Amino acid sequence: MSYPRATVTWSRGDVPWPPANVLIKSDALNHVRVLSTLTISALRRQDNGTYYCAARNEQDMLMAQQDVVVLGECIRSYWGEGAVQNKTLGF
Repeated sequence: MSYPRATVTWSRGDVPWPPANVLIKSDALNHVRVLSTLTISALRRQDNGTYYCAARNEQDMLMAQQDVVVLGECIRSYWGEGAVQNKTLGF
């Protein structure tokens, strides 16, 4: 919570931001609270790295970080009519 309400931004090191597979959503819950989520679709090994979330207002700035490690990639295979089997490959 912050007053005045903070502006939230996300980043990942020196990677151009945001890539096409990243969705960032921020919602003002009230006059002091913001909920911000980062969703990575079609997660792949190139998405490994440290992600940063910064909340800023006129008085202060707070930052949190999270390391993301992708161990494998999901491959979708089609078996017969309409059947889908998901497999995860470990590397």
